Order: sequence, then structure tokens, then C-alpha cells
Amino acid sequence: MFAENRMDGKTIVKIDENGKILIPKETGAEVGECLSIELVKDSVDNYLKFHNTNRVLKVIKNAEKALNNAKTKEEYDQINNEIALLIEKYILSTEIDSENRLLINEDLLRKMPECEEYELEYKGYTASFRGIRKRG
Repeated sequence: MFAENRMDGKTIVKIDENGKILIPKETGAEVGECLSIELVKDSVDNYLKFHNTNRVLKVIKNAEKALNNAKTKEEYDQINNEIALLIEKYILSTEIDSENRLLINEDLLRKMPECEEYELEYKGYTASFRGIRKRG
């Protein structure tokens, strides 16, 4: 399972003609597993973060439990807003194919700098995907 254990590494990857990148075996990613993708808006460039979908769902489920235990309308509204932000933050979930590749949604790719190469850095329980060598 992706990020089942803490990760530490990085590699250079390219996006193939189908919009897919290779996910290194060191991440623990498995064929058929879904990863949640978060678009991070940085002051320099936008980048993507990949998360274990099961971990994301646990966080949302815990927030929903807290929502059910809210004592006031203000507390309920605050928790409900946090849940909405969590769901929005993890824009999309995508499956790892039989060749250990992950499809990157076209809308997300348009929000990133167009590059020839990208760095996939996997630390802790997430992986960051950033452009490193711009085209042109």
C-alpha cells in the first residue's frame, strides 16, 4: 500500500503521452490502488501531492464523527466547513495501473508549469510532484 510506512527518496520522472507517470516501487504503491491528489498552490509554482486515499478517508470519517458530536450550531458549521475543505483539497482519486503508472488528470496538468522533467519526492506519508526543467 502506498505510504503504508514512512518513505524517503526522490526520482526524476516524465509524463508520458497518456498523461501518466511511473510511481517508484519504494513508495509501496500497488496495482489497482487509488491515490488522492492534492493541488498545492505555491508562491513559486503549483505542484501536486499524492496521498494514500485510505488515510484521507479516515481523516474525513473522524471529522464526520466530530460533526455528529457537535454541541452548538457554530461548532457544527465549523466542522462541516472543515470537511468540505478536506474533500475539496483532495481533488481526485486515481488508480495505479498494471505498469505502476498513475494517470494525472488533464485539468491538474494545466494548472502546473509545463516541464520536460518532474521531480517526485516521497517523504513521510506523501509524495510531492514538481516541475524541475521547464520547456522552452
